[in-house]
Amino acid sequence: MRARWHAIVELLSALSFAKQSLLVVLAFFLVNVAILPLSERKLDWTADGLSTLSPEAIGFLQDLDANFRLTLYASSKLVREVPSYGSFERRALALLEEMSRHSRKDGKRHVSVNIVRPEPFSELEDEALEQGFSSVAIDQSGEQVFFGLQITRLASSSASAAVPAREEQNLLLPFLLLDKERSLEYEVMRSIVELARSSKPHVTLITSLEPLGGYGASAGIGVWRSFQALSADFDIDTVFVSEDFDATTDLVILLHPRIRDRELLYAVDQYLLSGGRALLFLDPYYESAPLASQSRTSSIGVTIPFSSSNFPLLARWGLKIPSDSVVADEKHAMLIDSGSGARIEPVPHLAWLQFDEEALADREPVRKIKNLILASAGAILQQDEQIRERSEETGEENNEETSGDEGNALTGDAYADNANTGSISVAPLLRSSANSDLLTLGFFMSEPPELLQAYEAFSAQNSRHSLAVALQGSFGSLFAERPDDMKAHPSLASEHLSESSKDFRAIIVSDADFLNDRFWVERQNFLGEEIYTPFSGNGAFLLDAVEWLVGVEGLSGLRSRGVGDRPLAYLERMRLRAEGRWRLEQKALNDKLGEIEQRLLELRSREQPSSEGGAASQDTNNDGERLVESFTQQLIATRAALRKIQRALNRDVGAIQTIVRVFHALAMPLLVALFFLVRFWRRRAGNTSSV
Repeated sequence: MRARWHAIVELLSALSFAKQSLLVVLAFFLVNVAILPLSERKLDWTADGLSTLSPEAIGFLQDLDANFRLTLYASSKLVREVPSYGSFERRALALLEEMSRHSRKDGKRHVSVNIVRPEPFSELEDEALEQGFSSVAIDQSGEQVFFGLQITRLASSSASAAVPAREEQNLLLPFLLLDKERSLEYEVMRSIVELARSSKPHVTLITSLEPLGGYGASAGIGVWRSFQALSADFDIDTVFVSEDFDATTDLVILLHPRIRDRELLYAVDQYLLSGGRALLFLDPYYESAPLASQSRTSSIGVTIPFSSSNFPLLARWGLKIPSDSVVADEKHAMLIDSGSGARIEPVPHLAWLQFDEEALADREPVRKIKNLILASAGAILQQDEQIRERSEETGEENNEETSGDEGNALTGDAYADNANTGSISVAPLLRSSANSDLLTLGFFMSEPPELLQAYEAFSAQNSRHSLAVALQGSFGSLFAERPDDMKAHPSLASEHLSESSKDFRAIIVSDADFLNDRFWVERQNFLGEEIYTPFSGNGAFLLDAVEWLVGVEGLSGLRSRGVGDRPLAYLERMRLRAEGRWRLEQKALNDKLGEIEQRLLELRSREQPSSEGGAASQDTNNDGERLVESFTQQLIATRAALRKIQRALNRDVGAIQTIVRVFHALAMPLLVALFFLVRFWRRRAGNTSSV
């Protein structure tokens, strides 16, 4: 090999300077031509690949048949005088250009990118306002600036029977705030997907709640952000009676249902027996329901139950969600301030659980979810085949067991006895840790919840519980025959199905609170506009689950990108150990503090000034003052000890954080330096041996 290099060097030396220069230019040209196909590729080692497009987005862009135009309206003054928006503009344009590059098909790009600079008192400014873009003032001059995006599906000139002609359609992102940078790819791709679809899939919602807002005079009030996002991609019909149920629907969502209409339950039963799809959110304790029964009535007169865990079809599927207990998990418990007044007393809320990727199954539709927060979720228990058989006697037992459940008062009906018909596979999607157990609802239904008592009574049983499962298979009908009073239903089959004609598919989640805004989005006000920032993947879970059940191509890989924090697992374990060391001592001091405060109140209440002076009375007062002073000193000393413990806890956790972060910061440079030192040492050793 060395001889060849010597021959090449001698050959080049024999050439003239002009020929050598020409050869260098030619080599430079050939190298550039060779690496041109790689010039548009990136190496992205960030978490989740946040600096490049996701595989889901690339795949969708490469299959586009329609043409789109992405127009960024960005005022020059904003990007010039606000550095953060200048950086945002560069990154946004780079993202849009990458989308355009990946949309190439048959030598043609289906996505083009434009940028517009609306200047004050210009036609472009009037055009931006007319189209619906929002503007803000960044200084006292009052000059309005823009930073929004318009996604346009261009009109198709050619039409056929398979692809009808469509007019130009637009969707707007009126103003891109800085916190939208992480989700910009999803927002743009969601708009493209919405415009690319010829029609939206149909979803039927059966619920006792009002996630799409109130009805009548209160229409549009209190819309849940999770269902608002769902309604952008799906047509949703809320159904309360069997006459409105459409058995041709693509999916049925049962959200904390309170089904009083026996015919509606029959319609759902027959729909699933014919191969339907269902997404069920069944909650043993719906925390968001008002405590007073008279306040738990929706705008259409439906009572919101505390529990919906006794949904009749569960037993048909061999499942059960106990209605008198919830899953408590020490590992995933969230810290809640249970102190009074100015005193902060963090206590683990064993029923408010924050799960990371480790608790989620590595399968669809939760494969891309990063974290979930559930509140008072139940355990989804699988029953033996013998337990599936139902009779009137067991139905009465279930009524006694779930007497606090107001959700579904249909257990007294005579159901069919063919519960063993069919076979269902159950795949857990979300499970608690081994440090979990079932705790009775009494700890959490009081006001305020007895969090400390629940924590003291808790004892992990080294068992994991399913909180979300996916079902697939066949089962026997809940009904022996078609109800006699069942009205004519054109969308249902004319013949009663006693067992599945096709396999059904369903997802069951043992919580309904987690779709409420307070458990997954943070609301802020920006110039009079409500801004919502997700801090968990609850909303993404709903959309991903619906898309997976319906079978439409969606953006499951994008919704959870950059959502939530990424704590170091080792650091979290060390933090929990440090808290455990100090928690018992902290609890003992808190108990002592409460006792001292109570004794002080009693002493001060007994002190009454005496109108008759006397030595005995004076001595009594002096003794009381000494006792008060003694307890006051104990109170001050106890509070000082509590502060000392808190400082020690913070010091321990801070030391652990510092060590781990320094290690992570220095690990890669040290490895690189070690690599070159070893290489240098080996080369030097080789040179020495050759000499």
